[in-house]
Formats: sequence, structure tokens, C-alpha cells
Amino acid sequence: MARSEVRNLVIATLAHDLNVSEQAVHEGAHLFEDLGADSLDVIELTTTFEELFNVGISDDDLEQTTTVGNIIDLIDKKVSKNMQEDQSVQPPEDEPKLPLENEAEDDAAESDEDGDGEGDGEDDNQED
Repeated sequence: MARSEVRNLVIATLAHDLNVSEQAVHEGAHLFEDLGADSLDVIELTTTFEELFNVGISDDDLEQTTTVGNIIDLIDKKVSKNMQEDQSVQPPEDEPKLPLENEAEDDAAESDEDGDGEGDGEDDNQED
């Protein structure tokens, strides 16, 4: 996800949740002084951002986010880190499945309809 996408989502979320215009929400805007957020708003916004971007935001992270730009930078960094981790983990390649011996025996038994041990489907003791 590009920083511009993170920026747009953060601004839209802040404007909606704090009931302010998107024009008031710019990277230099302070959450408390300029946007009127209180501590409960910050907790709720943190939860919203964690769910929206699938990231974890610690209390230490929150202490450093006083402006909209700080929030954008923090989330962008965490999203980028998650994307790099996802790319570094390669799923195992599918190995061809070899039939197990028991499966092969089961298949042979199913084709031996008369139970004579021969998979021909005919009863050798039958007279025509």
C-alpha cells in the first residue's frame, strides 16, 4: 500500500470519527489542539487504525503521534514492514503426492469382486 493511500485513509477516518472537515485534517494538524480529539478519541482511533490497516499500535507508538503526519508515518511504516514480512515468507511448494502402499492395496481389493485374490472381477470356480 502506497503512502498516499495510507494518507487518504487516515485523513478520511480522522475527519469522520472526529466530525471535522477533511480540509482541517492535514499532516501538520495536532490531534488535540487543532482537531479537538480527547484521550478516548485517540484510543478509539487507534483501534480503528489497527483494524483498518491490520497493524499493531503500542502505547509507546501512541505517545509519539501528536500530529496527523505522525500517524500517517507510523502506519505507513508498519504497513510496509508487514508487506516485507509477507513477501519474505514463501509458502512451501506442493510436493507430488505418491500413493501409499495401503491405498494401492485398497484399490486392488476393490477390483477383486469375487474375492479370489485375482483382480479380474470373475469367479474362477464358476462354471459356464
